[in-house]
Amino acid sequence: MRISDPGSIADWVAAVAACVNTLAFLASIVYVIRQWKESRLIRDATVIEHVYDYIMRTRKDRQVIYNHETALRAIRTEKDLTDFEATHAEVMESVHQVANCYHYLGFLLKEGLLSAQQAVLAECGHTASRMHGIIGEVLALQRVQIGRFEYKQYFNFLIDAIEQRRAPKF
Repeated sequence: MRISDPGSIADWVAAVAACVNTLAFLASIVYVIRQWKESRLIRDATVIEHVYDYIMRTRKDRQVIYNHETALRAIRTEKDLTDFEATHAEVMESVHQVANCYHYLGFLLKEGLLSAQQAVLAECGHTASRMHGIIGEVLALQRVQIGRFEYKQYFNFLIDAIEQRRAPKF
């Protein structure tokens, strides 16, 4: 077989073309995978930015809760809750806002929409746990009052995730 043979040249050109096509295909696959990872990072960054913005918007509401911590922790019955709601509507609005915020964060975690879970739990875990310690009983009583036991349920999921993160791993 000589290079001047038209059949061998055609075979050689076809082999080179097949190699080039294979390399182009592999490069395309690598490019698509990198683009997918990049788009996922951008999505995650957008979700995290939204979460942090939401948490920051509840800063004043958390401060109201901290200022009324003793009174909120003293609520043990539905009557206590009703009496407190009647005299402290602005505090209950703050409870509602903070509970919504952490409920939303728990929803994102539960549904897998927040892939940087460990970072978020590390950043907001202490505050969320403290808030739940103050208003958790209030939320439980509200669930009973309105007859909706799923009310703000993802806040509890968030607290469970925080506690699991803190649990020692053996």
